[in-house]
Amino acid sequence: MKKKKMKFDSGQLPKYLIYAFFVWFILSCLVIPNINTIFTVFFENGEFTLEPLQKLLSSEKAMKSLRNSCILAPALSVTVGFVGISLVLITEYFDIRGARMLRIGYMTTLIYGGIILVSGYKFIYGNNGFLTNIFAKVIPNFPTDWFQGH
Repeated sequence: MKKKKMKFDSGQLPKYLIYAFFVWFILSCLVIPNINTIFTVFFENGEFTLEPLQKLLSSEKAMKSLRNSCILAPALSVTVGFVGISLVLITEYFDIRGARMLRIGYMTTLIYGGIILVSGYKFIYGNNGFLTNIFAKVIPNFPTDWFQGH
């Protein structure tokens, strides 16, 4: 028995609904959060202030971090693009044995970062974490579930 592929025919929905969805998505996920962030940073008690910008420009650590971020952004774009194109060529374009298994192996790395991050936080800040144990020994009645987000 053959599997039927579901096809989406854009003629089923009026074009204005599709455009409305994209406008809503762009506004709600890109534009409004950025405007809210700018408003939160530059408006204090309803008045415009440049104090955060002055603090940023006067802080040597912040400027070094900003400079490193500006270097990191294009470097990551180039390396991720190169690695991504290479992976697609290796697993999709060239006919190599074991390409499906190789593709699965490459895709699992997408979730490892989050798993490692959570494991690291639990190791350091969890109920029996390294820092939690130090704080519990130093501070009497220290709550060991302090990093749970209650």
